[in-house]
Amino acid sequence: MATPAPFSRYEFLIAWRYLRAKRAEGGVSVMTWISLIGITLAVAALIITLAVRSGFRDEFVSTILGANAHVTVYSQSYQTEGGGLTNVIPDYADWAERLRAVPDVERVAPLVKGQVMAVHRDRNTGLEVFGISRENLEQIPRIADPETAQGTLDEFQNGIAIGREAARSLGVGLGDVVRIINPNGVRNPLTGTSPRIS
Repeated sequence: MATPAPFSRYEFLIAWRYLRAKRAEGGVSVMTWISLIGITLAVAALIITLAVRSGFRDEFVSTILGANAHVTVYSQSYQTEGGGLTNVIPDYADWAERLRAVPDVERVAPLVKGQVMAVHRDRNTGLEVFGISRENLEQIPRIADPETAQGTLDEFQNGIAIGREAARSLGVGLGDVVRIINPNGVRNPLTGTSPRIS
C-alpha cells in the first residue's frame, strides 16, 4: 500500500473547509486566527532554534577538531642511557609511516609539546607549547590559513605562532620578543634542574 504524501489533497481540503469563512458564522473566528498564528510562531521558533543549534555544533566541532588531532599516540616512559626518564618516540618517522597506512587516516604529524612560562617585559603567563615542522603545519588548514590572523608562515623558522588570548595576556604583537622558560631544563648532579630559557 502506497504511503500518502505528507500533505495530500484530503488534508488540504479539511484545512480549507475549516478556515473558509461562512456567511452564517460571520467569517473565521478569532480563536481560529489565534491558534493559527500561535502554531505558526511556535513552528518557526522551533526551526530557527534547531538551525542555530546545528550551526553552533558544526562550528564547535570544526574549531575543536580542526586544530587538534583526533587521536594522539604517546610513548611509555623509559630510562635513557644517561639515567633520565623520557617518553620521546625515537623512531617517530617509522611510526608516522605505519599510521599513514591505516585506512581513513588523513594526516599524521609528529610533534612535541610541554608546559612552559612565557615572559614579555613585566608580564608572564603559563602556556602549552607545540613544536611541529613547517611542512606538517601547512597541512592543517585551520592553522596554516586561519580566517583572522597576523603574520605569515614565511618567518616560521625565526619565530613562534601565538594564540590571540595568550598574546593579549602578554601584551605582545608582531615582532615582539617572548622569552620561554621551561621548568624541565638542564639537569646537573650538583645544582639539580636549572630552567631552560630561550
